[in-house]
Amino acid sequence: MSLFGLGVGGTQVVTADAQIGPTGNNIAIRVFSADFVFTATTGNLVLKVGVGAGGEVRVGEGTELLYKSYDFGETGIVFPSGCFYDHDSANSTGAINFVVEKA
Repeated sequence: MSLFGLGVGGTQVVTADAQIGPTGNNIAIRVFSADFVFTATTGNLVLKVGVGAGGEVRVGEGTELLYKSYDFGETGIVFPSGCFYDHDSANSTGAINFVVEKA
């Protein structure tokens, strides 16, 4: 038995500011993990609640050098009204693993 209802999901590759999951909707997104490659300087992973850059920061991990894998556990982190990746100029590319929460 599942602890929560899971809908469609997958892995989204990001290289710039991006809404995670289906665009244009304020739907709940659950993020389980993320993998990022940074440039020669340090970078940050910043995920915000909502569909734009102005949302509340839910994940704002500290700086890392070159590569970082983030694991948010079995239940992940819920973004109740969408999830937005706020690109850091030191980030090269990343992959965010997520599902859309079923109503």
